[in-house]
Amino acid sequence: MNIAVIDQGPELFWYVSNALINDEVKLKHLKSKSTGFEYIFNELPEIVIINGDDAEIEAVDLIQKVRNHVFARNTQFIVATQTNTLETRRAFMIAGAGYILYRSKNYEPSPSFFKNIMSWISKIKEPPTIVQQPIVEVKLPVELTSFGRLGSIREDGVCVVETNLDLNKGESIAVDNAFFDELGLKKIKIKVLDKDTIGRYYQYAHSYITKIEFENSYPNSIAWNEWIKFNTQVSKPKNIKLVYFESHSSTRENIRRLIKADSKYCARGYKNLNDIIEIIEYQRPQIILVNRELIDQENAQFLKLRDYLKKHQIFAFTYAEDATALEQLEEYKKNYPSLLHSKGLIELPVLEAIIEKIIQNSPNEKQVIFGKHSPYSRINFHFQGEIVDLSSQMMTIKSDIKLSPFTPLSMNSRLFTKAQIGKNQFGRVFEVKPGASKIHRVLFIAQNASEKNAVDDVIKKIKEVGLDDWKK
Repeated sequence: MNIAVIDQGPELFWYVSNALINDEVKLKHLKSKSTGFEYIFNELPEIVIINGDDAEIEAVDLIQKVRNHVFARNTQFIVATQTNTLETRRAFMIAGAGYILYRSKNYEPSPSFFKNIMSWISKIKEPPTIVQQPIVEVKLPVELTSFGRLGSIREDGVCVVETNLDLNKGESIAVDNAFFDELGLKKIKIKVLDKDTIGRYYQYAHSYITKIEFENSYPNSIAWNEWIKFNTQVSKPKNIKLVYFESHSSTRENIRRLIKADSKYCARGYKNLNDIIEIIEYQRPQIILVNRELIDQENAQFLKLRDYLKKHQIFAFTYAEDATALEQLEEYKKNYPSLLHSKGLIELPVLEAIIEKIIQNSPNEKQVIFGKHSPYSRINFHFQGEIVDLSSQMMTIKSDIKLSPFTPLSMNSRLFTKAQIGKNQFGRVFEVKPGASKIHRVLFIAQNASEKNAVDDVIKKIKEVGLDDWKK
């Protein structure tokens, strides 16, 4: 595993290296924002640990830029900070931090806990077993909020959203968004019409086609229609989803610049062919680019793609950094007839010709497309749950909605107020219990020493006097 630490001083690097001293990892210490960017974009480390308190590193800005990068967006971030306000936690989570690690001069999480966090983030779908004792049953209500993206909206209220919530067709959920606030719309819900089949623009687990439901307020039809009409005209839809596989950083950058020359692209990149069919199913691209060097190195993986393309209409190109000999090129054409083969690197005119063909066959719907930097693209999902049990750094939550692993949550409960750790806490879904019970193990995010001690005191008190007497 390749891990980078970005911090001007040595303390954070020492902490990480000591915690992982017995692990086989490649660990790199970077001391500035610029060297951090360069290393991440060139080496694509799986995990980056960053000092969130260093004003020169600008952690929120760095994370946002990396998470928007064609290739590096797959990198996971851990932010170490001693600033523990709700605003700080929320800013890091919204930016894309996978976990927020509270560290101060007087408090440091144990190396074993840190190793478990690292293991979890590197294998989100297969979380390590963390047994925390003691655990007490609490059964107290909790208001839950998760975060997602509003991709587009039409005049009839049909919109595309991306989220980590595992919703069913016909299911409704309360939401809020800056766009609704601007039009004075309150108590809005969206109803799932269907799962979206066009692939992900952002990095959420699910994408849905939904319809806005107005409970107590209805939009002024003139204001609504005018807003949709105007913003449809200025929207810049990226109709073409492109995925490319390239292991060399210089070639990755050349292709990225090529793609940037045409604003119609939404591109995602990967440095190898691992899990290639899972990636294609998730991204749903219309165009695939693959370096032939990877085809030779990982032929078994590529053969899965070849067979997949026989059943799906996708334009797939192979290319090479240097011009390929004619005989070798003919051999590729013979072995992979369902793909297009460029003699050297892909050229923009070739892609533009394919784009025009795809656009001609695409529906021309009038809709507002929200860009990734638009505040309107942020959407919050609100639902109810119950805290079933509580341990020192985790809890079990049963919710109205099934959640995907790694779902970020803002949690509001009387339990936290009673424990004197504030009304609101942040967490991430650590584990989803099997079955349809909608039960999840949730890890506290950025829990400081006083909060951990307060939770331990609550557990001790409930064990002594019982839950009912404690609640009094």
